[in-house]
Amino acid sequence: MFKDFELEGKVSIVTGGGRGICRAICLVLAEAGSDGAVFARTRSEIEETASLVRRHGRIAMPIVCDVTEPKQVNNMVKEIVSELGRIDILVNHAGSGKRKPLVHLPGFKIQGADREQVQNFYVPINDEEWNYVFDVNLKRIFLCTRPVGLYMIRQNRRKILKITYIG
Repeated sequence: MFKDFELEGKVSIVTGGGRGICRAICLVLAEAGSDGAVFARTRSEIEETASLVRRHGRIAMPIVCDVTEPKQVNNMVKEIVSELGRIDILVNHAGSGKRKPLVHLPGFKIQGADREQVQNFYVPINDEEWNYVFDVNLKRIFLCTRPVGLYMIRQNRRKILKITYIG
């Protein structure tokens, strides 16, 4: 680990920590010495990530939470503070995408795509799908940062990372 990346005694939260890049972030934070909470909507995935974090000798709180639901996010923050006493780092990374165009693209070819992928791609994204993508990728930053940020201001610790995508 990098000498300048020491997080011993810090508490971190990673949204969407059940898999992929989010899981890797949880493990890097644990390796650097941070205890923390991993949350996502899928219990089995966050339990697995928590188990991997614990192998680094760190405390890991797996919490099922939908980042698009303000009440769940607020309750999750209260639970973390109650159990771990503080929050030093928030990594906002939970996300979702719909690989669809905004409009129909006649004649557009997707190299290497199978028939189902091509058929799904040619159906433009609808309002409901767009609202879901927007909520998970952008609104959740607001919903997670607001309660965590208020707590961080009170404890004079402010490290918030926002990673998002629309895709």
